[in-house]
Amino acid sequence: MSFGRLLCPFLTAALVAAGCSQAPTAPSAVVLDPPTLTAPGAPALADTSTNSPFTAINPPRAVGVTRLVAFGDSITWGAMSAFDSSYVYAAASGGYAERLEVNLNLLHQPQRFSVFNDGQPGELAISALPRFRSMLTSRRPGGVLLLEGINDLSNGFSPSSTANALRQMLDAAAAMGVPVAIATMYQTYGATYPDGTFRDNGAALVPAFNSAVRALATGRVNVALVDLEPLMRDRRLVGADGIHTTDAGFDVMESAFRRVIEAAYPVRGSFQ
Repeated sequence: MSFGRLLCPFLTAALVAAGCSQAPTAPSAVVLDPPTLTAPGAPALADTSTNSPFTAINPPRAVGVTRLVAFGDSITWGAMSAFDSSYVYAAASGGYAERLEVNLNLLHQPQRFSVFNDGQPGELAISALPRFRSMLTSRRPGGVLLLEGINDLSNGFSPSSTANALRQMLDAAAAMGVPVAIATMYQTYGATYPDGTFRDNGAALVPAFNSAVRALATGRVNVALVDLEPLMRDRRLVGADGIHTTDAGFDVMESAFRRVIEAAYPVRGSFQ
């Protein structure tokens, strides 16, 4: 496995700052139906879709991008929800990036996929452009999965300035001919921590930010939209801290990114 970091078989803690191949031309948006979830030990979520995120593809369809980088903050890094804002806890099964690598390799054999995790907890989108450019030159990805901006919203930056930071990243990727699957932010929630501190987690700004992200993706060559917000409206997909996902939330994210990759970067024909 080509994971961007090694996960222990149990929950681990890492001290971080507070908060959290060129491919064919891609459409500006791919419409997804909500996936069916099966969270072990949890009640079934309110979802009527019959499209399982783990349905095998037979015969397997070739995908035009096999070397991917997931770029973002602690959500991409794979942090589980925790009330202690001084620590983020890595999901034992990995976040959406690790799960995506597993399922792409499982469902699209004999192709081999690498999904590098370049999530950095606490990162602000408005200061991430140098790291993004460095990633493009060092990783040389066939495609980038971009989910970033909630730390900016949580720290008082406007949706427009945050979206503008993402636009600069899209421009940098376009200059190198690298396609990007950019995601909207799922709805976050305000939460009162055990010490009595209330954090709004940018919740009120998420809808406007998502509208700006959708506008960014519209009409751009080699930019596909992963619209997480409508797929993650069940409150149980976001943990008690109001910002990081639950295990079931990572499954929804993995399915959403994978289905956009499959739809946006196809190769004519299939493996028989």
